[in-house]
Amino acid sequence: MKNKYFWNTIAGLLNASEAIFLCMFTNRITGLSDSGILTVAFSIGNLFSSIGRWGIRTVQVTDGGEFSFKDYSNARKISISVQILSSFIYILAYLAVAGCSLIKTYVMIVMSLIYASEIIEDTFWGHFQKFGHIETGAKIFILRWSVIIISYGIILYATHSIVLSITVAAILSFVVLYFALKRTWIPYKQMKEKYKHAEKDILRRCFQIMITSFLSFYIINAAKISVDANLGSKEVAIFGFISMPIFGVNLLSGFIYNPQIVDYSKDLFAKRWKTYRKRVAIQLLAIVVITIISLIGVDLIGIPILNFIYAVNLYPYKQALMILMLASGCYAVTTFLSTTLVIEKKPRYALIAFTVASIFSLFIYKPLIAFNGINGVALGVFFVMLVNAAVSLGFEIYSQYRLAHGKGRW
Repeated sequence: MKNKYFWNTIAGLLNASEAIFLCMFTNRITGLSDSGILTVAFSIGNLFSSIGRWGIRTVQVTDGGEFSFKDYSNARKISISVQILSSFIYILAYLAVAGCSLIKTYVMIVMSLIYASEIIEDTFWGHFQKFGHIETGAKIFILRWSVIIISYGIILYATHSIVLSITVAAILSFVVLYFALKRTWIPYKQMKEKYKHAEKDILRRCFQIMITSFLSFYIINAAKISVDANLGSKEVAIFGFISMPIFGVNLLSGFIYNPQIVDYSKDLFAKRWKTYRKRVAIQLLAIVVITIISLIGVDLIGIPILNFIYAVNLYPYKQALMILMLASGCYAVTTFLSTTLVIEKKPRYALIAFTVASIFSLFIYKPLIAFNGINGVALGVFFVMLVNAAVSLGFEIYSQYRLAHGKGRW
């Protein structure tokens, strides 16, 4: 178990740091404008990766053997196709409306392809986790992103070309993934599972989860896209730097509950309501504690560390950074509760919460940017996350009440 936690933790840390490393190299070698391009590319790649994931991972891990790997794999082939098509359409529309450069357009497209390779990886990772080997997928993730980061940095240093660097990194992402899966899949080749031709059923079952995940990423990345549209590439780079820690609390929270997802599911299936409620309550308390500790740490050393990483003066944005850390706690609450609602077979509740927050975000970012620039958009992120967390918590309490009183579907 310790081995699983260790590798999953390292993978989680790398997942939170991948954009930091690439932007750090870019800002030091080619400057703020290219960092802004990369920040927007990461935002759009993350946004549309939620379509490729389609919310399948949690269902795949907790389905109790209902569907085979081939069912999930074929479902992911469809979702990845939709991901690539929709991201390309969005990027071309962004080019037409915002008038961004061809270089920015190309980098966004290539980043979307890197995330497509990640969805392929996630399909196998879910299967590994389902059979008690979450660490196998974690090791592949670590290897793949390490190669991406190192190759990108070396080529950028040698050529000063963000286009060439991201292109080689994307190619290596697929190459490393292919050979890693070829090696690790050997023990699973002879596993007998009944293929049920259930691709469409899986996609239908997970559709609400996918929409919820898409809205989740939209809420986070809409702020960066708004800054890019209203202020410019340099400003979006700065906002990207100070918003990196927004994933911190959620990351640390995930280290605690992600390896326990199967246990959550087992408690519900066995109708151990008190045990399940205790798990949820302890996790929410853990998020509060992590948020407080993170706020103290960021207040003391956050800006100096970011200044060192990105080689730029971020002291004028300390207030925005603190606000974003509060938003990080709210985001962690929302992410955790959206997972429990899926386990409770109430994904529509999470969908409603994210829809409310997304609609709210449509009206808040632009006026706050006009009012107070980057500090204003940070405040907008906090308000959006707070609304989302409050609505999600209300639905979680309601869902648990219905389950405990025999009005749910478990």
